[in-house]
Amino acid sequence: MDKLIFLIIESFKNLWRHKGTAFTSIITVCLTMIILGMFLIINDNSNKLAEIFRSKYKLEVFFKDGITEQNAKNIISNIKTNSIVRQVKFINKDEALDIYQDEFGENAIEMLGYNPFPMSNVIYLSKKNFSSEKIDGLLEQLKNTNEVSSIYYQGNLVSRLESIFNIIVGSVKILVAVALIISIIFITNTIKLTIYSRSELVRTLKLIGATNTFVKTPFILEGIFQSLIGTGIACGLLILMAAEINGILGEWLSLHLSVNIFMPIYLMIISITIGLVASLKAVSKFL
Repeated sequence: MDKLIFLIIESFKNLWRHKGTAFTSIITVCLTMIILGMFLIINDNSNKLAEIFRSKYKLEVFFKDGITEQNAKNIISNIKTNSIVRQVKFINKDEALDIYQDEFGENAIEMLGYNPFPMSNVIYLSKKNFSSEKIDGLLEQLKNTNEVSSIYYQGNLVSRLESIFNIIVGSVKILVAVALIISIIFITNTIKLTIYSRSELVRTLKLIGATNTFVKTPFILEGIFQSLIGTGIACGLLILMAAEINGILGEWLSLHLSVNIFMPIYLMIISITIGLVASLKAVSKFL
């Protein structure tokens, strides 16, 4: 027990003696864990983000002049049976006219002498049964309907936004990998500097019979402590950031980012691994 306490005290002394380089390592670990934590939060909430994107997918279908309202509603009834369809909103000619007047403040009948707007319906797509193949099938079904004159589909823009989101997620993965490597390098260099400065003590300990394990342990613990301190700071900042982002999102979107209660544990395990790998890498060359 006395040996363990001595080794822990020595590791903290080493941290204090090289606080400049240790601070750099701690900040590097902190930034790495923040990036990794952000990735975990994005990954955990990716389904929510996808649903928000997909809730914007809709089709506007315009019917040909001369079609009766009943025929239009019969077509809509057939469309509703498609599994990709979540909701269908029918707009008759009078409603279309009212929408135009509300939007532009002009009376089309007074200008033209008749109602020029066709009947239409807005098709909202399902979030759960979503797939591009099903959308293509629905579009083909609508195009083959004689009474349909035109279809407006804004999904290409939303698909592009989803693609950009996926690229961002992929870029974050690469950034996390690079940051992990940088953290290991910084901690390794810090431990090397500590070993250089304590070389006399190391030689003395070996002369009086100290084992390699006993000599190495303070340096290994130092690397682990650096990682844990950096991760502790990162976890606190991530929780504050998530709360702030939720406050902003609440004003614009119906989205609440959830933070996995086990995320700090995951980050701690990863940081301990980083500290252990870096420390072992450093001591293996000198001890």
